[in-house]
Amino acid sequence: MPFRLSNSNDFDTKDLSKIDFCLEAIIENESSYKCFTEYLTSTHNLEMALFLNATNEYKLMRSESNKIKKAKEIINEFIKEDSKNQLNISGHLKQKIIEACEKEDKTILASNLFEELEFSILISLKEHVFGDFLKSELFLKFLKSVGIEALLDLGVINGRVPHTMKDSIINLKTDHFVIQDVEFLKSVLTSDLEKEWDLIQSSSHHKLYSSKQIYEFGSIPHDKMIRVEMEFQCEAIELIHTLFNSKLRKVYDINLKNVELLTYIPARKISEQQLASSMALETQHLYFPLADREFPMIYTCVKDKYGNYIVCKKSCEAPEVVPLPKKGVVRAIQVHGILVQPIIGEGKCKFSKVVMIDFKGSVPRSMIINYFKQRFKSMHKEITKLLERNEKKDYRCDHKVLNTLEENGVFEV
Repeated sequence: MPFRLSNSNDFDTKDLSKIDFCLEAIIENESSYKCFTEYLTSTHNLEMALFLNATNEYKLMRSESNKIKKAKEIINEFIKEDSKNQLNISGHLKQKIIEACEKEDKTILASNLFEELEFSILISLKEHVFGDFLKSELFLKFLKSVGIEALLDLGVINGRVPHTMKDSIINLKTDHFVIQDVEFLKSVLTSDLEKEWDLIQSSSHHKLYSSKQIYEFGSIPHDKMIRVEMEFQCEAIELIHTLFNSKLRKVYDINLKNVELLTYIPARKISEQQLASSMALETQHLYFPLADREFPMIYTCVKDKYGNYIVCKKSCEAPEVVPLPKKGVVRAIQVHGILVQPIIGEGKCKFSKVVMIDFKGSVPRSMIINYFKQRFKSMHKEITKLLERNEKKDYRCDHKVLNTLEENGVFEV
């Protein structure tokens, strides 16, 4: 009998064997982390969980000076001899970390000073502690207190979860866009925020939403789209140039590692009008220790009759153009819709984006949501800085997105 979600806390413990729990998700979730640290305290392993939590804080820091300060705090608490929560690590690794921090090596600090040690700690926890924790009365008691629905934040259910699909995302097998694809994404971008979206993050500069609607997408049996809303003090075309310049994207998108432009595909008329598009290979960095994800993407851009720019991106399969995945990198899929609306007479524009990603592999829902929260949290600030810099250096869009706009033109969408 397939596993079924319900709102009841009286679930059958036999069903827990059908869930792949994720240690990283349990550490990231405040409630489950508290339960895990309580278990580790009882088994004399608390210092490992505290270390992983501290390094997570370190990795999220953008300021170089703050990262150096946090790194020194971690070294003083976990690595130096006779420190409060000293970890059992080799002298060679200990010295390597301390020396890199003392030299304030920017290359190492910008990546992850503690990556090697993190990996070692995670392996040790998974091999010697995590399995017993999942079987413990403490964990079972925790699950009953939060309810069965919380399982989706902590792990991935083996097999498909029965669910009525409300909609289906674009056919990702095609290496082109048609106008119906643009119409679909625009309908999602302009749907009623109050009625169709749940607010999950907010600041004075941005709002992040999760759709109430359920979608079928890739290998994910059911999932929600993410939507972000921002406003910028610039003309719409200036924002387009900044968003789609490869050099600038690496500054404002904290997860982006690389973008490689592959080819340009002209518009063509076959059974239906295929829009002009450009193709690129994007590599995104995820939470340690998850592998990087690679996305072969096609982009297209049109204008609607109101003068709004609509940019669409989706994963594609084009074996004659796209190289084989790099070693240690997972090929995943995603779809984006971007709407840039000029605010007439004010020199401003409104930016809306919807996105859905299938990272492939066992990545719990909570980690996906946190990925989006961290990704969009600082984006407005970084893009605003780049817009100011762009006034002097005049960086141009190099993704050929505007070439597709020139060829596609204006549509009644």
